[in-house]
Amino acid sequence: MKQTMVVLLGAILAFAANAQQVKSREHHADSTQADTSKPTVVALYACPMHSDVKSNKPGKCPKCSMNLVKMASTKAPVTGGTYTCPMHPEVKAEKPGKCPKCNMNLVKQASAKVPVTEPTYTCPMHPEVKSDTPGNCPRCNMALVPKKKGT
Repeated sequence: MKQTMVVLLGAILAFAANAQQVKSREHHADSTQADTSKPTVVALYACPMHSDVKSNKPGKCPKCSMNLVKMASTKAPVTGGTYTCPMHPEVKAEKPGKCPKCNMNLVKQASAKVPVTEPTYTCPMHPEVKSDTPGNCPRCNMALVPKKKGT
């Protein structure tokens, strides 16, 4: 009877350990697959001494233990990323959605082919927000006001 209980207990433990490994592998596979429907934030860090050492998060170089520094010009690898966060321009997505950093709605990026016209509306709280049509500020949702001539 004791021997049967020990064998049964061993089988249960082996089954539980195997189930945990399978679950861990599935979670790892899910996290490594790219999902282009979600906004992608790309930050690339590199070692100042070893240009071959790169990481997507800050840390230490494994070769010399120097701090990794953020690279000056990084581009998001999302193709056709036409939506971005007004507060975090590095957040890009192919579809409308929410910014993962601040939960603001992503807005459609202006095409580079569109001619730039003199904006006539601005936000009273954020003068850098300019528009050629009336509407609301994407940062604070206040109504845009007509821009004064000569300013």
